[in-house]
Amino acid sequence: MRLRTAGSTSLQRAAGVSKEQVDQFFDKLSELMEKYKFNAYKIFNADETGVTSVHTNRLKVMSVKGKKQVGQLISGERGMNVTILLSVNAAGNVFISPLFVFLRVRMDNDLKKDARVGSVFDAQLSGWIIKDRFLKWPALFVEGVNPTKKYPALLIVDGHSSHKDLDVLTFAKIHHIPMLSLPSCTSHKLQPLDRTVMKPLKNDYHEACSY
Repeated sequence: MRLRTAGSTSLQRAAGVSKEQVDQFFDKLSELMEKYKFNAYKIFNADETGVTSVHTNRLKVMSVKGKKQVGQLISGERGMNVTILLSVNAAGNVFISPLFVFLRVRMDNDLKKDARVGSVFDAQLSGWIIKDRFLKWPALFVEGVNPTKKYPALLIVDGHSSHKDLDVLTFAKIHHIPMLSLPSCTSHKLQPLDRTVMKPLKNDYHEACSY
């Protein structure tokens, strides 16, 4: 036995990861796999994450022993959060161009500098993705994956309302994209990107900003 620092988990998330919900999700996944015979190249996960414009310093620096504070210059005391929608297939070899949502009234072309070709940009006062803006992204998905009736592509998303909108579901059906939603409040355990991609991405981002 040893003492450890407990991670914070909301009551909703703790209650959401129940055996019944998880079993129901995997039952639906099994049905889709049996029906469409997806391979790893045609199974995609899409997820949003927030990245702050002011990075968290992760590097240790040499300092005089006994000095109480060690400072590092950053662009501001508080940063602006940028929401990014990412999607990668299970094989790890296809990455769909992301959707960036900035917390502002209007887009500034300077914010698009050096972005991946084909990326989509939006400005929202809320800073989050809404249904009308999310509809911009499926077109990128179709362009990058080229799903067909013979070779459809499975897209696994979380339960956000923008993913369940009728226009989004209609677009997905027309373009042969079966969509599977994760159970509510379970993305921290079941979302593949949340488990394997987002943390390394943010760590690399903060490290790159430190130089």
